[in-house]
Amino acid sequence: GIVTADMNRADLVRNWIENLAANQSAAATHALSRLAALPELKHWAEQLGQARLQQSTVARDYGFVHPNPAQVASTIYLEQPANAGDIAAVVNEVLDKIAKDISTSDLNLYRQFWNVDSHDRIVKPKPEPACRDALAALMRERLKKYSIQLEAEARHVNEKRSDILCTFGQWAVPVEIKLDRHRDMWRAINQQLIPKYSIDPRAQGFGIYLVLWFGGGSQMPAPESGRKPTTSAQLLQRLKEQVPSERSKLISVHVIDCCRTHNPCKYEEL
Repeated sequence: GIVTADMNRADLVRNWIENLAANQSAAATHALSRLAALPELKHWAEQLGQARLQQSTVARDYGFVHPNPAQVASTIYLEQPANAGDIAAVVNEVLDKIAKDISTSDLNLYRQFWNVDSHDRIVKPKPEPACRDALAALMRERLKKYSIQLEAEARHVNEKRSDILCTFGQWAVPVEIKLDRHRDMWRAINQQLIPKYSIDPRAQGFGIYLVLWFGGGSQMPAPESGRKPTTSAQLLQRLKEQVPSERSKLISVHVIDCCRTHNPCKYEEL
């Protein structure tokens, strides 16, 4: 049959996509994410989706380094991480413990995330940078045991900055933090954490997304579909559903409830 110019162009685009899928670089990850988000390329959505999955595997395999015997011994006996996956596992455990302490401690740790009035009553959540610093202080103290360092407002490629970067040796795992009322709260996993921070070669594709829950309500942005979550557990489930299946073993999601059960958030009524 006749080979048309449109057919030639389609073959060319297909070859470009395949080349990106086989490229392990962070630039290729970013390019595929950007192309998949373009409405003009909706007819290529399936191919781009498959290419993103293939490229994430290529990048992860390329960047993976098996720990040497000394690193294995250090991990077992000194509880020190041997790669980015170990860092992510430790940080996830620490965040789970912090969430439990905030919910149950008699020290009222949740108040560190709130502004109060002259009568010491909570008024409204602190700004995001202040909440990040309060959380970073809680994390840093617990991560000392594992010799993991914590850096706030850490630099990444293209002058991008993650809220927190947890590092040990040559490895690092970014943590992106949002309040439950941030306008990008629903989009940050796929528009910030994955394409901008987890592509850092030190992260080996790992990343952590964390939302601080202040009761939701009218200030929470509406999701693209469905109703707004009314509990922190519902928000956690909805956010986990946004993680692409090919990234589910690399990207972790946490929601820390900054409202005590016996002292619910009612600041919006003030």
